[in-house]
Amino acid sequence: KTLRAGESYFQRLQELARLSDEELVGCQFADKPYGKAQDEEARNAATKEAADQMRKRFFRKSSQQLAGELWRFGVLPYPLPPQEPLKK
Repeated sequence: KTLRAGESYFQRLQELARLSDEELVGCQFADKPYGKAQDEEARNAATKEAADQMRKRFFRKSSQQLAGELWRFGVLPYPLPPQEPLKK
């Protein structure tokens, strides 16, 4: 069953690997003040570096490698909290 879990993780990681750097890790840098062009360049560089690190760490592994790293696997059936109606 761990191999099946590894295959599931592998398939999901392949989907995530197709995301742009911004979609993959851009939210990590959303709260920083990047108002000037130089700061925007720094943000873009930081986003690219973080995305490259994530791809290197997670997306280059096979399903067998991912399965070998699983020490616990399960599905947590936590329901989402009820949605509050929008107030106008």
